[in-house]
Amino acid sequence: MSTRRTKQLREEVAVKKLALARDKGCVARWYVGTQVNDTTVPACFGRLEKDEIVSRSRGGSPTDLTNVQILCAGHNVWKEDHPTVAVALGLAKHSWAH
Repeated sequence: MSTRRTKQLREEVAVKKLALARDKGCVARWYVGTQVNDTTVPACFGRLEKDEIVSRSRGGSPTDLTNVQILCAGHNVWKEDHPTVAVALGLAKHSWAH
């Protein structure tokens, strides 16, 4: 692994620790049971993961704490399956909105 990639991975781990301390769990837990556009936010399940509000493929940074949140595995998959609802709840942003 390159020195650059090793440095980036270390930064990502540090940001995840900071996000865990800030978020104290899955940020989508506050929306469980909420209904938006005929979609209901499900309960939390699975391990906690670092998630990018604006994905790196859309210009978001995995090492920018303001672009990182903690989601459980279930909500991370749910967010990808329901992007419009995720944006409405603030769990995701369009790439042009950051």
